[in-house]
Amino acid sequence: FYVVSAENAAGESANSSQVSATPQAPTAPLAPTGLTTRANGKKKINLNWTQSASADVTQNKIYRSTVNGGPYSLVATIAATTSFNNTGLISGTTYYYVITAVNGSGLESPASNQSSATAR
Repeated sequence: FYVVSAENAAGESANSSQVSATPQAPTAPLAPTGLTTRANGKKKINLNWTQSASADVTQNKIYRSTVNGGPYSLVATIAATTSFNNTGLISGTTYYYVITAVNGSGLESPASNQSSATAR
């Protein structure tokens, strides 16, 4: 609750009307959508997705597994974008990916859909 008064050489005024405000807890951004993957050159997989419409997305985290459904390991934290090239992979290995979005408060979204590709 807040009130305001003014002060000058003659003294202080009466308080203004009281107002109130309730801080809102920050919320995590929505998950990225439409994740797709494709082998793109030797030992490289290209990832593309649609960034959520959530405000204040500052980063994306790229998670990878060699097992369908995970568990996933974090392979990169990048500036907010909609694509990533994962390089240095093992030819013939299928990789499974999910992406998350992180906002300025450091809150991370749920994971995107899973997408997979086999490295050449």
